[in-house]
Amino acid sequence: MNCKYLNTCAFIVFGGHVAPFTAKMTKLKYCERVQDGCARYNAYQVMDENMVPDDLWPNLEIKTLEMIERRFNESHKTQPIINGESD
Repeated sequence: MNCKYLNTCAFIVFGGHVAPFTAKMTKLKYCERVQDGCARYNAYQVMDENMVPDDLWPNLEIKTLEMIERRFNESHKTQPIINGESD
């Protein structure tokens, strides 16, 4: 089953930054087979498509997790708690 982001994924649609053979093999492995192994697919599941960098390679799962964690922390900043009360 094809990935639901196949037609909008910048890595595939605008894949000018990879060799044609690499693009073909990447698409076969990540877009047409097992999507949950794709770093881009996993990032799309938890953030807006426009927040996923165009040059994030599908095999960079660790980078994706770090990026997701950073974005989560940025969006869930809380006021520091002093003496048990928030400011």
